[in-house]
Amino acid sequence: IGEFVDVKITDVFSNSLRGEVIRREADMGLRVAVSPQSILAKRQPQQPDALGVSQFQPTH
Repeated sequence: IGEFVDVKITDVFSNSLRGEVIRREADMGLRVAVSPQSILAKRQPQQPDALGVSQFQPTH
C-alpha cells in the first residue's frame, strides 16, 4: 500500500483484474532527493524574495 508499481495484467474479469508485479517503486528510482538550489536553477530568471523563492507577478 502506498507505492507505485508496474503491473502486467494477466486476467480480466467482470469486476476485477489479476496481474503480476513487474517492478516496484524502489526499482524505478522515483523518490530521488532534489536540492532546492537545483529546482530554482531551472526557473525563469525573476526577482527572488527574501527566502530566495521566485514569485509570479501577473500582468494586467
